Amino acid sequence: MIDELELEFDRGMTVITGETGAGKSIILGALGLILGQRANPDLLGNPEHKCVVEGRFQIQHYGLEDFFERHDLDYAAECIIRREISPGGKSRGFINDTPAGLPLLKELSEQLVDVHSQHKTLALNAANVQLSLLDQYAGNETALKTYRIAFQGLREKQAKLALLMEAEQAFVRERDYLQFQYDELASAKPLQGESEALEAELKRIQYASQIRDGLFISAELLSQSEESIGSKILEAEERLSDVSRHLPEAKPLAERLKEARIEVNDIADEVLRLSGDTYIDTDRLDLVQDRLDTLFGLMNKHRLKDEQELLNLMKSLETRLEEGSSRQDAIRELEEEAKQMEAELHKQAGLLQKKRKAVCGELEVQIQHILARLGMKDASFRIELDTLQNLSLNGLDNARFMFSANKGSKRMEVAQVASGGERSRLMLAVKSCINRQNIIPSLIFDEIDTGVSGEIAKRVGEMLEEMAIHIQLICITHLPQIAAKGKRHYRVYKEDGPETAFTRVQYLDNQERIREIAELLSGKEITDAAAAAARELLFTAHPQS
Repeated sequence: MIDELELEFDRGMTVITGETGAGKSIILGALGLILGQRANPDLLGNPEHKCVVEGRFQIQHYGLEDFFERHDLDYAAECIIRREISPGGKSRGFINDTPAGLPLLKELSEQLVDVHSQHKTLALNAANVQLSLLDQYAGNETALKTYRIAFQGLREKQAKLALLMEAEQAFVRERDYLQFQYDELASAKPLQGESEALEAELKRIQYASQIRDGLFISAELLSQSEESIGSKILEAEERLSDVSRHLPEAKPLAERLKEARIEVNDIADEVLRLSGDTYIDTDRLDLVQDRLDTLFGLMNKHRLKDEQELLNLMKSLETRLEEGSSRQDAIRELEEEAKQMEAELHKQAGLLQKKRKAVCGELEVQIQHILARLGMKDASFRIELDTLQNLSLNGLDNARFMFSANKGSKRMEVAQVASGGERSRLMLAVKSCINRQNIIPSLIFDEIDTGVSGEIAKRVGEMLEEMAIHIQLICITHLPQIAAKGKRHYRVYKEDGPETAFTRVQYLDNQERIREIAELLSGKEITDAAAAAARELLFTAHPQS
């Protein structure tokens, strides 16, 4: 467990040693957090406290101003990357105090730090890793990034096209039926409220005889007979007029009866007109009945309640038919765009392929030279590039590292023939070559020395020392020959607390380094011979010390 720890690394080679389980992996895990790796809340030493990991990088000489401008980040010569993990497991990242997501942290950190571990040595077996290493040597990173962005755009367009074509296929299967439904409704031409008006008209036609008889009798009662209401009112009006000569109060009543008589006569005239307009029209009856049958038939067929819903359905069908037509146009347009994008991607992939092929021979020679220096003088290394039929995320190439450790042996793929130690030396050779072509400010090796010892370990140490001339190189190792090569030396150890053990890191001076290296040589019980050998290793590596 680490409660609090601060480390400062200078340029050149720094080595970190310590017993297995002392906590070196915790330090690398913390570094991984600011490099954009996903956080695992289970790794928190105290789940009730927030975890903060912060890294400070000097970046003024690495041309990163454009990166900061593109992502609207504040640029400073000292870049501070911080990662915070809350007790609940929520993670937040920051670049110069500006919130940044994991993809952005990873994009920046990949330009600052390259961490190489045993896991990555095993990954050397993977074809995509081999191609990535070749691209790094060829300086293809920027071109490959541009290609991948365009490739992703093509994939997205193809996915959109696939959805449209799927929708089009479904539309084609039902287009005739949709067209039939639309034509049937369009031919019927329903009008809002039409059925209600037609039902009222139907009733008038069906009951025309009863209506006409009722109207005629009403007219007779109102004014057309001697005993009609109009006649009775007229008689009452005349009598009240006579009375009014002797009783003035009766005159207004007579005038009111006159008004009533006029109104009754008007009503009688209107009734007679209605009576004259009412007749049995069998032709119209058939037309109305047929129209209602058509409307109600459509409503029942589509399970709708009125003409407005029929109109809504007709509009919906029209829209779907129009979309089908426009979808075909969209498909043709997308197909053309995808075709153009694919042609451009083939050009970009061709340029990547050309640069890869151009450096293969050079890289092969350099790696074989380094392998010979690392004790594998009979090793044979070749890079085979296979051209793919279709575009991939990496272009049109598949890379295979072919290797043979012994003279006369057939070269086979690394995964089939290389041992752990051979893979470590091969990866170191590749990293050494890449470092010459494309310098990353910081390079970290976690036990790159797996499977080597003795004179080979010494040569590995010398190569690491050479690589560290122009960069910051940090090497976690168990080998004294490599540990002695570092300009600075840290020891990771455990310190027991009341309830738990804490990981501590100690910077070692020359005497402390002698003891640590001697312990790597002989174990906890340091012999005089081991101490003398440790002094010799340090003096040979740093004669000025």
